[in-house]
Amino acid sequence: MSKKLKYALVGMVVIFGIAAFFMFNKYSTNKHLILGIEKNDQVLIKTELAKGADPNFRIEGGEPLIVYASNKGQADTVQLLLSFGADANATNANGWSAIQHAAAQGYLEIVKVLVGKGVSVDTHGQIATPLLLAAANGKLDVVEFLLASDANPKIADMGGATPLDAAVAGEYQAHQKNAAEDETKFRKIQEVLIQGKPLLK
Repeated sequence: MSKKLKYALVGMVVIFGIAAFFMFNKYSTNKHLILGIEKNDQVLIKTELAKGADPNFRIEGGEPLIVYASNKGQADTVQLLLSFGADANATNANGWSAIQHAAAQGYLEIVKVLVGKGVSVDTHGQIATPLLLAAANGKLDVVEFLLASDANPKIADMGGATPLDAAVAGEYQAHQKNAAEDETKFRKIQEVLIQGKPLLK
């Protein structure tokens, strides 16, 4: 074997070793980042992102980290991921985005963060708008914020239901369950939707 061929082979081995090291290191930081989100450990999350973990990494099932964090109600994590370049409009395999999860579950601070980053208040994909999801789940404060942020209350879901329809259905279901407090909440949401854009407090 010639010296040139030996040097070439050695060089390839070195390059392969370096590439493998960086790939393992990237995998490790992403794994630790996911662990940080699972534990809501802001120090660990920030540390791993600073070390190069991918803010747009998708966990098993294709769930983007920002959607995963939003679904868990972690406003600080969402903010951190965004500050390191996460796609605020990323969706999971079912078409859900971070703002849709946040609106449906009443995580107002996350909705505010995402809207502040330019996410459309009328985004809906194949699901429904954040406004409809908030109305359907009785999240009055989110409904008020979205309306104040110019959300369109006339956009319907794929079945033709509007946010007002969703609130009416919610009131009916609450009545059937004798849940007076929820019934009142859904009536208030209907009033807000009919009145239109409120002033932010």
